[in-house]
Amino acid sequence: MVTDGYSEFGEGTSEVRSLVRPSIVFFLVIIFRIDTSLAQISPGELSRPHAELEGISNCIRCHDSEERLPGDRCLDCHGEIKIQFHKKRGFHWRITKNKQERNCGFCHAEHNGREYELVYWDEGIEAFDHDQTGFALDGKHLERKCRDCHQRDLIVKELKNLNPDLNLDRTFLGLVHECASCHRDVHRAQFDHGCQECHGVESWHPALLFVHDRSSYTLTGKHLSTPCEKCHSTISGEVSSEQGDDYVRYVGLKYEDCSSCHEYRHKSKLRIRCDECHTTESWKSVDNRSFDHAKTRFVLRGRHSKLSCKSCHRTDNRRTTLEFEHCTSCHRDVHLDGFRSEKYTGRCEQCHGEDSFIPSTFGLEAHDQGPYPLTGAHRAVPCTFCHKREPGSEQITFRMNTEKCSSCHRDQHHGQFRRESGSTGCESCHSTSRWDSLDFDHQKTAFPLDGRHVNVRCEACHPMVETSDGINYVQYTSLDRSCQSCHAGKSDEFFDGENQSTGGTGHEND
Repeated sequence: MVTDGYSEFGEGTSEVRSLVRPSIVFFLVIIFRIDTSLAQISPGELSRPHAELEGISNCIRCHDSEERLPGDRCLDCHGEIKIQFHKKRGFHWRITKNKQERNCGFCHAEHNGREYELVYWDEGIEAFDHDQTGFALDGKHLERKCRDCHQRDLIVKELKNLNPDLNLDRTFLGLVHECASCHRDVHRAQFDHGCQECHGVESWHPALLFVHDRSSYTLTGKHLSTPCEKCHSTISGEVSSEQGDDYVRYVGLKYEDCSSCHEYRHKSKLRIRCDECHTTESWKSVDNRSFDHAKTRFVLRGRHSKLSCKSCHRTDNRRTTLEFEHCTSCHRDVHLDGFRSEKYTGRCEQCHGEDSFIPSTFGLEAHDQGPYPLTGAHRAVPCTFCHKREPGSEQITFRMNTEKCSSCHRDQHHGQFRRESGSTGCESCHSTSRWDSLDFDHQKTAFPLDGRHVNVRCEACHPMVETSDGINYVQYTSLDRSCQSCHAGKSDEFFDGENQSTGGTGHEND
């Protein structure tokens, strides 16, 4: 039982008090008659705590000249009670504050013998109204016996300074209201507020009055249903004291980062906080709208920005670090390593953008830096005219085996100009501007043109022939260069007029 700093009274019995007030006159008569029977002078023997006051010469230490027992006389010795009246608190002050006179003898009757208890408990000690002390008992406190709390080891006040004769094993004073004065502080002074802010008097556990929202970390989502011990672990062996070695840590926990409690499942070093993507409802509950992929090492652009997360972060690989140094980490290499040995070293971004694979960003300028610069009409030719898919394959041919015109163009001359050496090919006569724009010098052939032959039409000497396979082509080689091959019996046809153009004998046997 606890009061406003001081508990009350000494333990006693339920015997009816017997207060015999002595008479000063009676005492004086006995003195003058020098009666040797002290038992007839005193109303009775004093109790054991007051035994030292026994004797005629000590009567006036407690009684006044009118045979009364003034309360102030008692307080001269009982300083532990006197200070309660001075500070206006405690049981004794409460029960007498509205009375004109403090009559200690009303509850504490003397002269009833050495073994008589000085406290009168109205209806017994167990029926004592503890509310009058300033500390109401409720909950589990109602089940405790008085001496469970009122014991020497729990007294915190220096009562001996107020009354050196006070028996600490009998007093009900000296306790305080703080829970830790009776209960062991299992929290090891982690909190700077009273126990009653979290605990009730019905039971210490669970702490029903504790509201986590009042702490520096508000619980939301799944955290609301998480058992306390999941976050607040038991510390063992850190401190050795009379209170025990084990205690639960509630303060000083790291909660700024989710990884303080949760396993970090992203193998890569993300430069963002967990709560920028995840919510406390569930790890799988991801707020994609708040996630800024630009803060990662792979910024999403073009078509990548329109993809769903699971297109790349699939269920089977979300705990692993995704490779993104090369496009082929996610995309199939349709070129089948066709550019691994080139100067582009297989980096798709050299030819493709992130908006689409087609069209390629590999332009004319880049092509001119390659082994076959594009000139003339070639610059207007679509890429697919030259770079085609191989039969039965999805692979497109980009590395040509030869740069000869015949690798793309049909040989209109039916192999007439194929030589082991000498002429370099089509470009000897044709340019890339257009096919019918010739740069041919007949004078460099085996049949130089002179005279009338200069003005003869080409088809007059170079006829259209047909092979056994039904292929038509103009014959330019293997012609008969004799005059008779062209002019025999045809003089009238070729020379019927001085100014008429003739069919000439321009044989270009090259």
